[in-house]
Amino acid sequence: MRSRLVRAGFGPLQSGLWVAPGRVDVAPLTAELGLGDRIRAFHGEAAAPTEAGPLLRTAFDVDAIAEGYRASWPGGATASRPLRCATARGAGSCSTPTGST
Repeated sequence: MRSRLVRAGFGPLQSGLWVAPGRVDVAPLTAELGLGDRIRAFHGEAAAPTEAGPLLRTAFDVDAIAEGYRASWPGGATASRPLRCATARGAGSCSTPTGST
């Protein structure tokens, strides 16, 4: 079951609680696993005092994912800046330099 959750885009947060960084249609997954009414699924968002960046870092190896993008994207570290900003603590402080996209 764990490998299927990971392939579906989920990461373990704590004690059987799995999260995905977006909306995932879990109906096909629960049907495939034959779990039907044994799984509870919902959509939500982090609320104060919880910050989304540290929450994602708990469930996903964000640094390894970012490194994979840096290694494969043209522009390397410059191209990966949005990922770092989106997952950093205090992400609101990230801004696009003048003349950049």
